[in-house]
Amino acid sequence: MPSSTKESRKRKDSVVDSCSDNDFDGSMLEGVLSRSEDGSSESDDPAFDSDESMDDSASNEDKDTTGFYDKLPLSAKAGPKMGVDSRLSYRTVTDANGGERYEYAEIDPVYDSDDTDAQGQTNTIGNIPLSFYDSYPHIGYDINGKKIMRPATGEALDALLDSIELPKGWTGLLDPETGKPLNLNHEELELLRRLQMGEVPEASYDPYPDMVPYFTGAEERMPLSAAPEPKRRFVPSKYEAKRVAQLVRAIKEGRILPYKPTEEMDEVQHKEKYYDIWTNEEYKEPHVMNIPAPKLAPPGYDLSYNPPPEFLPTAEERISWEETDPEDREKEYLPFQFDSLRKVPGYDQLVKERFERCLDLYLAPRVRKNRLNIDPNSLLPQLPRPEELKPFPTLCQTIFRGHVGRVRSVAFSPDGEWIASGGDDGCVRVWAVNGHQGWMVRLSADEAVNTIRWRPNKETFVLAAVTGEDLFFMVPPLCNDAVDKASRAVLDAGFGCASNSTHHASAGDSTARETSAKWSRPGSKLEDLGVLLKATVLWMSTGILDTHGA
Repeated sequence: MPSSTKESRKRKDSVVDSCSDNDFDGSMLEGVLSRSEDGSSESDDPAFDSDESMDDSASNEDKDTTGFYDKLPLSAKAGPKMGVDSRLSYRTVTDANGGERYEYAEIDPVYDSDDTDAQGQTNTIGNIPLSFYDSYPHIGYDINGKKIMRPATGEALDALLDSIELPKGWTGLLDPETGKPLNLNHEELELLRRLQMGEVPEASYDPYPDMVPYFTGAEERMPLSAAPEPKRRFVPSKYEAKRVAQLVRAIKEGRILPYKPTEEMDEVQHKEKYYDIWTNEEYKEPHVMNIPAPKLAPPGYDLSYNPPPEFLPTAEERISWEETDPEDREKEYLPFQFDSLRKVPGYDQLVKERFERCLDLYLAPRVRKNRLNIDPNSLLPQLPRPEELKPFPTLCQTIFRGHVGRVRSVAFSPDGEWIASGGDDGCVRVWAVNGHQGWMVRLSADEAVNTIRWRPNKETFVLAAVTGEDLFFMVPPLCNDAVDKASRAVLDAGFGCASNSTHHASAGDSTARETSAKWSRPGSKLEDLGVLLKATVLWMSTGILDTHGA
């Protein structure tokens, strides 16, 4: 009986070992390992060393191994090998054909980076503006290809309340990846506050730490290196001996003079230095007070080897230039004309001009003068303030509307109740003081009314206006009957006197000069409006005699 038990146990142990080597992994043996640990802990008990306990453990082990293999799931018996946490990485499901299929869990990578502030990008649309998704209910896709729905937005009232009561960390910006409001957290607000106050951005940074005595803090009783001194520190150097021998030999041969004579040193110091003019010029920083030399004027047309004919001197000009002293000449040269450039000879005045140029630069010092900073407004005369020029009209009380174009003349009546005006439209208008137009007449359609005047007498109401070469006398119907009759009588008497004098002069003396004015009636249309007389003035130039005169 014991032999059969041992054989069965060996057979089962071999089966279990083969299964564990081929099919089992660490997850399936997790309980076995725990029991082995428990057994190891129990082995510390002195009672566990007895033969009886050994027999009991052997029998229990046979029972456990037999039942453990029978209770294993199919996935553990035929599944692939996994790691220690394989029971958490996949699960067994039945596929459409009735077979087993392994469904693995999502990978949860461990974030192992020094930058703990960086976060993974949730929206994977890349560098694409969110305006492309305005017509869609989503704003992008996550790493698994699922749609990221657009966040809900509040109504207009909510937006108004949010704008009035701003939350802490509000920026007014939208996150381009999620479409949600982009607010600052407490750490970012603290960082901004520190930057605004000029403090160190890092809160844990101590600008004034306590001094740590690295070298004097702990007294070293033993040397850092107890190695013995090398032999080379006590033996003379062979290289230095060779170098000293070379120097001694050079001094003996006279190639090295340890002490130079004073005369030779003075000669070396006062020796003239020669410069190579063909070497490349080394750039030097310009001095603060350095003033560049003025540039030469560019050559003109007369310096051309084939100048235009108008620049060539004539024979007389050449003779006069040669007879003039060199100091009094306007130019140091005379233009010449050559057929081609190969026929142009050497310029004989080149050395002289270069020498004079060097003298000008050497003998004429250049001085830097500061430009006067004068305010241009200080050069203008100071105008008086308008308050000091009063009294003058400062307010517009009445506006007289009616004229088209410019008003050329204005006159007040002798009684001060009426204002007459004339302008470019050829009209004469009479206004009341309050701006009301009382009377108007158009004297000409082409000529402007240049001048207008009242007869300086309160007993009459006569107005004269000049348009072109015509002088009109009128009586506006704005006065009473007595003044109107008196005004018309004055004009009729004047018209009759002018007519009689003209008639007598022409009848008595046939050689009499022509009168300077021609009197006439303006016409029935103007007479009905109040224009009674018209005088055409004949202008004659001064000094021109009349052909009919004596």
